Amino acid sequence: EDFSYMFLENFSDSDIRKEYTVDTMMAPVHEGDKAGTINYYYKDRLIGSVDLMAAETVEVMDYSDSLRKVLGVITFKKC
Repeated sequence: EDFSYMFLENFSDSDIRKEYTVDTMMAPVHEGDKAGTINYYYKDRLIGSVDLMAAETVEVMDYSDSLRKVLGVITFKKC
């Protein structure tokens, strides 16, 4: 999602800041799930917010999945 804001006065880029808040998430996470927020400030005043969204799905991985992944990396490691 894009964010835009119209200033009615002259402004300096140095007076604008972004503050990221990333949520702690547990798998499974699905593409499009809310993963956090970006808050935009002009000086110290909040002028808008945009949700951060998961770009892709991440499934739950159990011990055997993790072991297969590690062994696959070791087995197919390029020398």
